Parts: sequence; C-alpha cells; structure tokens
Amino acid sequence: MGPNSAVYEKKSYSDTFTEFYQVFGHENDHKAPSFVEVEKWLSGEGKNSIDDKWLKIWLMFAISTFLCPTSSPKLCVRAFHSISITEEIKGYNWCKLEVDRLIKGIAKFKSGKRKFVSGCLFFLTILYLDSLDVGDIVNNDLEVRAAAWTGQLVSKVCLMDKLSETQFGKLQLKPEHLRTTMIPPERIQQFIDSNMPESVIVVLHNREVLKSALSEFSIAINQVFVNLTQKLC
Repeated sequence: MGPNSAVYEKKSYSDTFTEFYQVFGHENDHKAPSFVEVEKWLSGEGKNSIDDKWLKIWLMFAISTFLCPTSSPKLCVRAFHSISITEEIKGYNWCKLEVDRLIKGIAKFKSGKRKFVSGCLFFLTILYLDSLDVGDIVNNDLEVRAAAWTGQLVSKVCLMDKLSETQFGKLQLKPEHLRTTMIPPERIQQFIDSNMPESVIVVLHNREVLKSALSEFSIAINQVFVNLTQKLC
C-alpha cells in the first residue's frame, strides 16, 4: 500500500469508465453488474484465472461489498479508476479510502440525507471491540487487529458488553482510549500525591477518599461534556 489517494469518482466520460463496462461485459447497456453476477463469475468461469481481468473483478467485488459498501446490490464504478492500471494498485492508500468513505457515510446519515450508514461497518465493529478492556482473552500482539477477532470471540465480547437487548457499553475502555477526556481521573490522583502533603488532608482520615471523590467528579464532568458535544453535533 502506498501514499497516493485512491480515485473515487464517477467520471462518466473517462476511458476507465468505459473500460469498467467492457471488463464486465456490459458495454452495450452500461449497467453495473450485480454482486450475484460477479460472485457467479468468480466461482465459475473465473475460478482458475490468474490474469489482470480476474484481479480487477475481484478487487471491484471486494471494494463494493466490503471496503466501501453502499445500499446498492451492484458494483460501484467509482473505485475502478484506481484499479484499471494494475501495476499502480499498490501505490494507493486503500485504508484511507475506506475511512474517508465511512466518515462521509456517517455524515450523510446524521444530516438526514441517507436512511442508512454506508461504509465498512466491519471496521467500526473491530475498532470498538478492540478498544474495550477484556483482559487477555484477545491476542494483543497481532499487528493486524482484525486477525485477532474471530466470529466466536466477537460474539463473546458483544455478550459481555451488553447492557440490554438494544444497548451496549457495560465494559470499560482500555486506558489508552481514555486520554481524550478533559480531566482524566488519574491526573487528579497525581495532582493530590504531588501537591497535597498528607498532613493537609489528615482530617479526612483517608487520603484515598479524596482521590475517589474527585475522580468520580471528573468522570461526571467528562460525561456532561460528551453529552453536550453530541447535542451540538
């Protein structure tokens, strides 16, 4: 994967737009092939192929059904411009394309322009699950995080995180995902330890009481801030 941004535009009059329909045998009707049609080709006629045509068809299928899906059951021509020249495919940043399309999909859904969220929801699922503190049941040594999450493990952690039939959020986040809070509880504890000698708070009989109280207060402030931000957005 390289640094270049993948092209994701319709470009109706470009050569790659025309080539897209030629590759899939739709040059006459200019209709994008359905997922079912492409899947049949990949498992049938193209099963033993190893040429550029197979690569283009497989990549288009992967992009349209997994990396950048929409509500349409057909391939999207927009991604074809960046895979029409197979030698240049590795020079594009496909991860950035996936995230960019997901952000746009969420933005359109929140604005009411779409009734669905387009984009790779699998990525969001793994991103969320991997941020939860579930101990050592997940292999944290794997660089590709999706590889650590089997279907069975996903089901198990989802059940652990379940609050009700429609709500999740029972599990705590990993410490590294709590750094964005305005007043982290651990910072308050550090402040007490470094700035308030024990003699100052001896009347409380327990130094930890003050730490706990202020930590809970900071969490409440952070939650209010989050709720306010969500309303403003």
